[in-house]
Amino acid sequence: MTHLEDCGAMTGNSLCTGGQSSYYSGSFPWRYAVDNNLANFMHTVCTATRYWWIDFGSSKDVQSVTISSRKDCCWMREDYEKIYVGDSLTPTSNNLCGTMAAFPSGAYANTVNCKFSGRYLFTYYNGLNPKPDYCMNFGDINIQGCTNCPLGTAIGTTGSTACQLCGVGAYADQRGTTSCSSCPQYFTTSGMGSISYDNCTCIPTFYRQNSSTCSCNVGKTFNGLDTCVSCNIGYYKDQEGCKYLFL
Repeated sequence: MTHLEDCGAMTGNSLCTGGQSSYYSGSFPWRYAVDNNLANFMHTVCTATRYWWIDFGSSKDVQSVTISSRKDCCWMREDYEKIYVGDSLTPTSNNLCGTMAAFPSGAYANTVNCKFSGRYLFTYYNGLNPKPDYCMNFGDINIQGCTNCPLGTAIGTTGSTACQLCGVGAYADQRGTTSCSSCPQYFTTSGMGSISYDNCTCIPTFYRQNSSTCSCNVGKTFNGLDTCVSCNIGYYKDQEGCKYLFL
């Protein structure tokens, strides 16, 4: 799993986009929640309905969400926030992962486990807290999960959430894979991003003997350099290798 809130960047330098329902005093932006710095915090206007959201750029498999509140005060402002994941920009139209428990006095982190996929993640609250001045006001969010890569792609770099095309000679026939599968020896593909083993074909000068074997054609033999060459004068080939021709 990886930090989805970074969108493939180094921790604290998120490439994701996002937003929040409002900005307290016109400041305290959504990005303060993904800068890996608890000295900063996002802060909405104090209203009954408030939310924060992040756009991963493509669908991700979310496994867990941990919210860290401000360390100086106000940890209870994040009590009972709901976590939604999906492909809609309307928070409650997405899948509900769960609800944050109440933050105990002095504690500043709570986690909700999640098993949903989507492009967007929302922290959402709709209702009056015990005090009328409560706002959404957390210091950091850690979103653990996996990139749901499409066919023909896989996560290319350790710690990255960016999908990359499978290279020549490889394929990915399942969504969300972490690595591409290689074609057998002497097989290749016509280009990058192959989505099936059926895209694997024999390299030039070879022919497909069966589903997993490429061999040299009749009259040619393997030269040890991934190439089939014609048999020398005085030799022939009717199956494998070149045989001496008695004259």
